[in-house]
Amino acid sequence: MDGWVIALPPNTGSTTLGAERSIVNPSLIGGAVFFPTFTPSFDICVSTGTSNIYGLYYLTGTGYTTPIFGVDGAGKAVEKVGLGQGLASSVAMQIGSQPTGMSGFVQSSNSSIIKLSPKPPASLWSQYISWVSQRY
Repeated sequence: MDGWVIALPPNTGSTTLGAERSIVNPSLIGGAVFFPTFTPSFDICVSTGTSNIYGLYYLTGTGYTTPIFGVDGAGKAVEKVGLGQGLASSVAMQIGSQPTGMSGFVQSSNSSIIKLSPKPPASLWSQYISWVSQRY
């Protein structure tokens, strides 16, 4: 009842590709959840397929008012980015100093490393908050 679910695209009659699936653990950082998906080939003799990475707002499972991966040509928030051939790993995040933000890195089973530069919905840096007891 509480939470959200995303319906991954099914196989639409293709004889070369299986249905898209998520088989790697997601990463949650800065108010965004990142998870790679894999669409395998139907040929059981070949271990190939393609991967995508989704970047969604963690509270709703949709895009955010400030798009995480930017916008497409129609001005719509991009929710997933194609990573090409191979099975993608989980996302390894690197947080730089302010205001440079973060970078994500995904390694594919074909040895390629893809760098992502998402814009997270929330701050990545914690803030120092304290109180001072004034004594007279």
